Order: sequence, then structure tokens, then C-alpha cells
Amino acid sequence: MQTADSALVKKMNKTIVLNVIRHSSPISRAAVSRITGLNKATVSALTAELIDEGHIIEVGTGHSTGGRRPQLLSFNAGAGLVLGVELGVTFMRALICNLSGELIESRELDLPVKPTPEEGVRLLVELCHTLMAVAPPTQLGVIGAGIGVPGSVDLQLGTVLVAPNLSW
Repeated sequence: MQTADSALVKKMNKTIVLNVIRHSSPISRAAVSRITGLNKATVSALTAELIDEGHIIEVGTGHSTGGRRPQLLSFNAGAGLVLGVELGVTFMRALICNLSGELIESRELDLPVKPTPEEGVRLLVELCHTLMAVAPPTQLGVIGAGIGVPGSVDLQLGTVLVAPNLSW
């Protein structure tokens, strides 16, 4: 169990702010403050960091409610990419999405009959490299990947224990 030191609290608040912006874009800092219950100074500091990191962007100004017009913030879905691979019994499919889960590109190939694990990994790497070669450049690059395998996986080691349909 982890105790909440100031760094952990800041990280949690930053995540909360990012999620509010992601789900409510475009949104002002004042609205983020109202929704989260965080004070405006904290929201301003956290959004400045999120802008510097490329996770959010300023997208224009909102309507004034008596004061100056607020800057609106939006989640920057194009800041990075996520790679997904599905290893089927007879095929392999890979796709790249932006950070909002919108499909950017996908590729599929037929697998040879009962490929060896080494052959499967080689084909997977080639397919991912092919897909990444056509992906648009982003500030953060590929920040996550997931692989689906038709079998049992040791989550701690990240290895396939058995994939009977592939004879692994």
C-alpha cells in the first residue's frame, strides 16, 4: 500500500484534470476547477504542465460571463499513438489508434499453417514495423501496445503459456 505524499496527490490531481478535459472538451480552466473541486491556481498549474507535455491544447476562447473570455482546453488525441495486435489462429491483425481510440491505420496478414512461436513473433514484429512506417508522426510516439493471443498468458512474465489452436 502506498501513502499519499505530495507527489502522489499531484499525480492523482493531474490525472483527474486530464480526464475531465478528455471527457468535456472544449472546456475552460474555471469549469475544470468547478467540476473537480480543485482551486483555480492548482488547475492552472496542472493544465500548464499538461500543455507542456502535449496531452492537452488550447483551442480558442469561450464566451465571457462578465470577465475576460476564457481559453478553452481540449484533449490532444493526436499527441501519441497506441498499437494493438490480434493474433488469431489463421491471421494476424494490427492497428494503430490515436489516444481517443480512433483508428488511424490497420493491416492484416494470413498466418502459415501452425507457425512456430519464433515465426509468429517475427511476423508480428514485421507487421508492426510496416504499420508504424505509415503512421503519422506524433509528439509522444507509440505510448502503449497490447497483444491478444488465443491462449493462456503469464501476465507477470508476459509470456504465452499455451496456445493450443496455434500448437504453441
